[in-house]
Amino acid sequence: MIFLVTARAATRTEQVYTSMRADIMLGRLLPGSKLQFADLTERYGVSMGAIREGLQRLCEQGLVVSEPQIGFRVMALSIDDLRDLTTARCEIEGLALRYAIASGDLAFGLGLVQSHRVHQGGGA
Repeated sequence: MIFLVTARAATRTEQVYTSMRADIMLGRLLPGSKLQFADLTERYGVSMGAIREGLQRLCEQGLVVSEPQIGFRVMALSIDDLRDLTTARCEIEGLALRYAIASGDLAFGLGLVQSHRVHQGGGA
């Protein structure tokens, strides 16, 4: 019976972590905003323990910061942070495209040309 309770708690912790992460990434929890335990337990319908574990995981990923004697906040972003993220994303996507083109076959190339034509208004 203890195993079932532990598995259920782990599932709730995973669910709340996933939900909080999604809310941060989608801007529902705003950068710099304070994360109040009471608000979070009500919002996600879970215990404080599940919230605490989820926040710790988000801290490990750099999405949330823990401030001693104050609590947790969503990590704030600066313009420089956004520039760095945009640069990294462009580099990664460019590299992925180069790899895809280098390893693609004729069908891949034809699909790429067709997609380009459709998006340029040239039809299929």
